Amino acid sequence: MIDYEQLLISAQPLILSASGWRKIFAATGEEEDSSPRLLPEDKALVAVMIAAFCRFLADEGFSPTATTIAVASDSRPTGPAIMEQVVACLDTTGYSVAVVGISAAPEVMAWAKEDSQVDAFVYISASHNPIGHNGIKFGLATGGVLDGEQASRLILFFKQLLDDREQTLSAIVRSESRDEERVRSLLATASFFKKQALDCYHRFLRRTVTGSSGDQEANKIFNLFASQADIYPVGVLGELNGSARALSIDKKILSEAGASLFFAGDKVGVIEHRIVPEGESLDPARKLLQKLHAQRAEFAIAYVPDNDGDRGNLVFAENDGKCRALEAQEVFALAVLSELAYTRWLEAKASDGPPSTKLAVVVNGPTSMRIDSIADAFGAETFRAEVGEANAVNLAREKRKEGYTIPILGEGSNGGNITHPSAVRDPLCTVFAVLKLLLIRDMDEKPGLFRRWLRASGRQELYREDFTLSDIIASLPTYTTTSAYEKRAILRLGNFDHGALKKAWEKEFVSQWETRKQELAERFGIVAWEERQYEATCERKTRGEAGRSGKMTGGLKVVFFGADGLVSDYIWMRGSGTEPLFRILADCKGDDKEREEYLLTWQRSMILRAYEGIR
Repeated sequence: MIDYEQLLISAQPLILSASGWRKIFAATGEEEDSSPRLLPEDKALVAVMIAAFCRFLADEGFSPTATTIAVASDSRPTGPAIMEQVVACLDTTGYSVAVVGISAAPEVMAWAKEDSQVDAFVYISASHNPIGHNGIKFGLATGGVLDGEQASRLILFFKQLLDDREQTLSAIVRSESRDEERVRSLLATASFFKKQALDCYHRFLRRTVTGSSGDQEANKIFNLFASQADIYPVGVLGELNGSARALSIDKKILSEAGASLFFAGDKVGVIEHRIVPEGESLDPARKLLQKLHAQRAEFAIAYVPDNDGDRGNLVFAENDGKCRALEAQEVFALAVLSELAYTRWLEAKASDGPPSTKLAVVVNGPTSMRIDSIADAFGAETFRAEVGEANAVNLAREKRKEGYTIPILGEGSNGGNITHPSAVRDPLCTVFAVLKLLLIRDMDEKPGLFRRWLRASGRQELYREDFTLSDIIASLPTYTTTSAYEKRAILRLGNFDHGALKKAWEKEFVSQWETRKQELAERFGIVAWEERQYEATCERKTRGEAGRSGKMTGGLKVVFFGADGLVSDYIWMRGSGTEPLFRILADCKGDDKEREEYLLTWQRSMILRAYEGIR
């Protein structure tokens, strides 16, 4: 029997958030350890996590005898051991278990959403974290993880269990009373349920990509893709890095769109470089795309997913043949441009009248204002939520109830996009956004997506019939934005009171504004400012504590205005709710790295002065 105190020590580094629970599960405690072994206390910790989820399900009104839970994992080494424990714990509690095995997160979530036999899911993953990490994402049949309120309730149940020695030990004893032969038989059903999940995901994604309500309509659009690809060949490189996407539908659905394909790193579990698809992790794809493009010019795009396959960033070939990685903000902007243009294209296809859709995009606080520029061109509104995928999803749901059509949402600062009706990021949706821009060209006197974008943004003269992906990317609104994954975007502080730090920062900012406003006006044309604060689905244009509540960990932004009254820049900050650090970012209209550096350095200095003032 595991020692209770030892279990509590094991639980201490566990990060609990709406997007998932995670820690280092590798037995050595090293985050880059690829060992599949779990320590006994970590195995016991999984039992307590599942006991908390069962309590949550009961609180939601789910009866074990009438509830089926899908269980899947990404391709990390500790995945099989955690999956075995999860299956055993659910089975001893009386729930029906549908084991999917290694599966991309969007795949199992689509299955849970679309198949009436599935009521909830447990997905074993640490997303983009290093290989020695692992954890669990929890969800119901909504197509995504639990929403903010549900996640908070689940976390509370988990903490209550840990605080109760008797109940904690009872959950562990129950997990150890498993029928080993029955657990093995449940795990052996993975191939059966995996096929169901793949088939469901394939149909769902075809409808999602095409914005179709049924399979027949989706087939027509895919036939259009394929016929256009015969005229305008397009090649896609998938550098999968051993992720769960290696066992998903990527090859099948991309080939159905007529794309030429080349895959690397598609042996599941063989993880050859850092999991996070940022920076140096994109170099293997960039180098391989460079070679492919030199041999076959149609290969102009590559995608690299994280381990659970719910996020992917892009590499592309420029017109001079050189390949470069796109920043996360650029990837999201490209997807938004495509989906808004596609929505207007569908409207025009159905009617010759003016656009009637009340169109909008939902993003998070630190998403670049280039999204606002794109949305404005298509007559769409932009709504902002707090950082966190669940917040964006929930805000989009709220706005749809108000009558808005929201074809795309996401967090530009974190990469990837969510294409409705999906409720989770999916790199295939990102790739298809690019394919739509390349393949839906002028037809029957109706402009294609790229021409539609150039007309909407008042730059029709830039259009040429033989445009490339490089031309499309060059047409994106020009902004200079701090990458969320740069070292200079992170401040590591000690423990601090978020509300006290923000209050001190606001005082510091007002003081420094008076000192710097002449310089800001003369040097950058900045003449005014406004504070905006973010919590869950709310954006409040309110200064001070009146715009904050709870733990006060929401994002805080100051937007700057030029003499024309338009927003030209912003600085943003947000303290982590799980780690002693602050994330900062500056976003500036135009191609001016010096301007961005000035604002970011100023932001950093003010936070440090505020922090020193409350210590």
